[in-house]
Amino acid sequence: MDGKTQEAAAAAAGMSVGSARKWERGPVPSEVDRPRWWRTRLDPYATVWEKDVVPLLEADRKGELQAKTIFKELEARYPGCFKPGQRRTLERRVRDWRAISGPEKEVFFPQEHPPGREGVFDFTDAKKLEVRIAGELLVHLLFVFRLSCSGWTWVQVAFGETYEAMVEGLQGALWALGGVPEIVRHPVADTAIQGCAGSLRAGIDADSPR
Repeated sequence: MDGKTQEAAAAAAGMSVGSARKWERGPVPSEVDRPRWWRTRLDPYATVWEKDVVPLLEADRKGELQAKTIFKELEARYPGCFKPGQRRTLERRVRDWRAISGPEKEVFFPQEHPPGREGVFDFTDAKKLEVRIAGELLVHLLFVFRLSCSGWTWVQVAFGETYEAMVEGLQGALWALGGVPEIVRHPVADTAIQGCAGSLRAGIDADSPR
């Protein structure tokens, strides 16, 4: 203790000599503290939580019900049983319940589509349109190309989901558009598309007026 007697050190620290001796022999209190898991006061919602609060939370499938609204409902059901200062306790309990038992939160990633960057296409079955020629049902597909940013759309009839139909559809769409987006996407054939789009881009650039 820096040359001081236990009595002098205890007096300087404002503690008893017995405490000074105990701390000199063993760990100090900060080294033996354990996280407190027990409550230091009675839970004001112990009798109403399962009966009144949990049913309200379970019925709130969107997770929009606020703790202050629940508190007002409890005040109406049990006048005089709850104090305004106990609302914070309810807010913590509601937050903890939702973290463990509440509805799953929707996860989404916002998408940005700068102008001219991306075009997408796909084939769609047109049977439901029930197009008929001379009374006969025309079995066909529709090739649909769409710009992700502006929504500009181009549609062409196709009779099969083939590479040739894809090339013909892309050629018609991009010529009508007058340019080629940086990226052209399809749910499956991305690799083939990029090569086709690159060729069409070169053709359009070559034919564009200088």
